[in-house]
Amino acid sequence: EIIGNQNPFDTTSQQLFFSANGKNYMEIRPQPDYISEVSEFEISDNLKETNFYPIKDPDVIQMAKNATKGIHLKRKKIEMLMNFVNKYIIYSKDDYSQWHISVYNIINTRNGVCQDYAELFTTLARSIGIACKTVGGYALDPINGLLCGHAWNEVEINGKWYGVDPTWNMWLPTLYHYKENSLPINLNASIYFLRLKSITNTNGAVLKFD
Repeated sequence: EIIGNQNPFDTTSQQLFFSANGKNYMEIRPQPDYISEVSEFEISDNLKETNFYPIKDPDVIQMAKNATKGIHLKRKKIEMLMNFVNKYIIYSKDDYSQWHISVYNIINTRNGVCQDYAELFTTLARSIGIACKTVGGYALDPINGLLCGHAWNEVEINGKWYGVDPTWNMWLPTLYHYKENSLPINLNASIYFLRLKSITNTNGAVLKFD
């Protein structure tokens, strides 16, 4: 059950939404393991160099190649990049992202929050030909049900988008990541809670919670 003053979530193959009896619900489906199909335009668009993503810089390319040295499979390269970024940046509660004007600031400071992990990962992945984008959403604290703004990545493998989180050094989907819709994150204006209502097992058995 979603408790909040608006629906901040995107609709994906894992996140389905419906209303019943005046309440809003999100149904989490852990399968399939990919996010969505990828179009040729999306691949091209997410391999672009920008002022923030200097993917043609020889030093950036070399950094990505060093992180994936000796690896040929794309999925394994992604894992190596994710592990590299996870260890390269020291997590800081100070939001460095608010003044970073390019990935060079992230590389030089080696400090940051989830946004910085995701942006560095996007740059390194694109620099070695892996279509990648930074996405935003929410991470769930399973103990108290609070949602916090979070950023991670989606990468293209065999024509599909897959989620990865370099801050947590893990593949998605998980039951703790919720992709936002096109609206900007504004946790100052809204607080959301998720309350677990039921779990449906693969054999059809349903476990309900009050």
